[in-house]
Amino acid sequence: MQQCPSLRSLIGFSVLTLVLCTAVARNAIALPGGLLARWSGDIDAHDNSGQGHNGTLEGGAQAGMPGLIGGAFQFNGTGAFVSTLLTLPTQGTIVLWVNPTAPDSIDGIFGTIGRSNGDNRLWLTVRGPDGGIGVAPFNLVLNTGSCCANEIIASTRPNTLTDLLPTETWTHLAVTFNYDPIAPAFVLYINGAVVGVSTETRPPPTQTFDFGGVRSVFGQNFYWYGLMDEVLVFDHVLSPEEIETLALILPFTGFFPPISNLPAVNVVQAGQALSVKFSLGGNRGVDIFASGYPQSKAAPCDAEDIVNDVQLTDTAGGSGLKYDPATDTYTYVWKTEKTWRKSCRTLLLQLTDGVIHTADFRFK
Repeated sequence: MQQCPSLRSLIGFSVLTLVLCTAVARNAIALPGGLLARWSGDIDAHDNSGQGHNGTLEGGAQAGMPGLIGGAFQFNGTGAFVSTLLTLPTQGTIVLWVNPTAPDSIDGIFGTIGRSNGDNRLWLTVRGPDGGIGVAPFNLVLNTGSCCANEIIASTRPNTLTDLLPTETWTHLAVTFNYDPIAPAFVLYINGAVVGVSTETRPPPTQTFDFGGVRSVFGQNFYWYGLMDEVLVFDHVLSPEEIETLALILPFTGFFPPISNLPAVNVVQAGQALSVKFSLGGNRGVDIFASGYPQSKAAPCDAEDIVNDVQLTDTAGGSGLKYDPATDTYTYVWKTEKTWRKSCRTLLLQLTDGVIHTADFRFK
């Protein structure tokens, strides 16, 4: 977890100071073994797995945009993508988070460069409200290497009340693939749930992997319009339980004003009600906190102090947690105590994904 700077350095301030730090979800949940590539999008298309599969931002693709976990990739839908030199293994898993802006006909999500009139590729695309190439609107489409048939077509709107791939919202996608000619298997997941399976026999793709779009030598090129974050490739088929765990991360994007994120220092008054505002990339309901949270924990104002007491936070006027759909903002109103004057405390917000987000306070 990212650590806050010592409160000792703030003692000389003449105003009450607050130092805020946020636990980084990327480091909070251990990844399964066998990671081949990890493009986080924080700064560029560097591969953070240590395997050296660095990508290249092409056609106006951007990195470092506000994302699910740190920075994210942004694509314009008209030619932007990330190219890599990675050739996929014969079996593996691809997982990523997507946030569509406005799908229209066909948006490419990821894929190998298509050859042999389509018989050499692995493509994941989505059909928007216009549909396209024989597929109805609002469908995720996985082609595992056929010129003339899509092996998995999964509706993103299975009924009038459900949208599995809403715009301006982070959604987790995963594909497992096994090109073993004796026991081929391909599975498509949305938010950790299986939505399609194929056991068609296909030759493994031989070309390099792109994301943010799919390309071919036969005149079909489709690009993503929106954001992507945490694009991961594994060298084996992950279990459904492992994929479900990867999809559990709530897209906490940092605290909003009146709280400023690091490196800013915030000024508050002991005893006041503090509005803690944040977004989770959409309405996740009000049961977003882990059992027993939020908590307030006494913290040392000096690094050598030792304190142990922990108590649940109090809310101002019973206001608790509220969600505003107009601004996509959660607000938790925390009532600080006047008795905390000249002491220090940490506010801990643990979400149901197990990630703890913290803020350290000095009171006068």
